[in-house]
Amino acid sequence: MNRLLRPFGLKLGPLQAAGVYFPVHFIAVGIGLTLLISPHGVGVFWPATGALFAFLLLYPPNFWLAIGIGAYAAEILAHSWLAPQIPLSVYGALFPIKFLSVVLGAWLMQLGVRGQISFARLQHMLLFAGSALVSTAACAFVAVSMRNGMNVGEHAFWLSVQNWWIGDLLGALIIAPLLLTVGFHGL
Repeated sequence: MNRLLRPFGLKLGPLQAAGVYFPVHFIAVGIGLTLLISPHGVGVFWPATGALFAFLLLYPPNFWLAIGIGAYAAEILAHSWLAPQIPLSVYGALFPIKFLSVVLGAWLMQLGVRGQISFARLQHMLLFAGSALVSTAACAFVAVSMRNGMNVGEHAFWLSVQNWWIGDLLGALIIAPLLLTVGFHGL
């Protein structure tokens, strides 16, 4: 989105950006796993969503695949090291859904904002909040739908969607602006 900018003051290619993002995602997943609600597998606050959203907003679309692959590797490493009780079939299958939902959010932002994002502009803030709302709601609905034994008509299904959505949305609304501010202006 910000082709004329050098995020974090660095001129990076797609692989270097993925390398920079790898530890950020690892740490974000580690924080999210410490706040995980065990029986439901839902994070109260999932900062990895916000970190991924910010990096996709900082870099143009031709970087997104490399960043996504780096994020997937960091997710696998973080889960296998910090939460080995969660099987790979669970978080490995959910990551593509999470990634595609964040791509949806970044794409919605690109449609509305041409150029650099400014949190001083109300239109940019509303677009950011709206794209985060839509993309995390889509992720929550699809992720919870993939679970065994969940039917769309049940109250438990919608409660699980709400819990998942709130964790992702909080991660996006808190972490993404922080990383975007540092990415645009530096420390």
